Amino acid sequence: MHVVPQPVRNSVNNFVTNLRSPETIVNDLLQAKFRQSASDTGRMLLNTTAGIGGLFDVATRTGMVYHDEDFGQTLGRWGVGEGWFLMLPLLGPSDNRDLVGRVADMPLDGTFWLDGDHDWLKFSVEGITVLNLRANLLDADKLMDQQLDKYLFLRTAYLQQRQSAVYDGHPPQEDYDIYDAPDTGDSTDKPAKK
Repeated sequence: MHVVPQPVRNSVNNFVTNLRSPETIVNDLLQAKFRQSASDTGRMLLNTTAGIGGLFDVATRTGMVYHDEDFGQTLGRWGVGEGWFLMLPLLGPSDNRDLVGRVADMPLDGTFWLDGDHDWLKFSVEGITVLNLRANLLDADKLMDQQLDKYLFLRTAYLQQRQSAVYDGHPPQEDYDIYDAPDTGDSTDKPAKK
């Protein structure tokens, strides 16, 4: 983390984020977020041109907000449940809905359509993407090391984060019926007779 200077790390993160823009734009449309889709399209075009291939995040400086949408969120928005929590080797935490979403999002990856002559480019970009993800999760490792039950903490954090993402940061309030009095059928609250 201290080997690579912060401006270089920021540029790599910006590049990877810009590369994922088509995925976000298509999922904006599938979720009927047309205004957000237009904003994300403008953001991608601005960062790709003025930001030199996405190395610099010019769009944020102009007030264009970053959105992160994927097909797992699209399925959740249209009512598909999350299913089982899965801990996948090399891929990390997921659930059934997000696993299907990952597969559906693959054709939207910029390197997906490169032919065999460009394997070096495909693997280079994939390697940079994985390294960037790992670098972004270093702080989470410190938090995980403080937990007694790492699996339970990871599962809960992942499911809460994904629910928040599906509802754009405003998930519905969960009702556990803890404080609800039993329905007696009497709508007038009369004190009990002694």
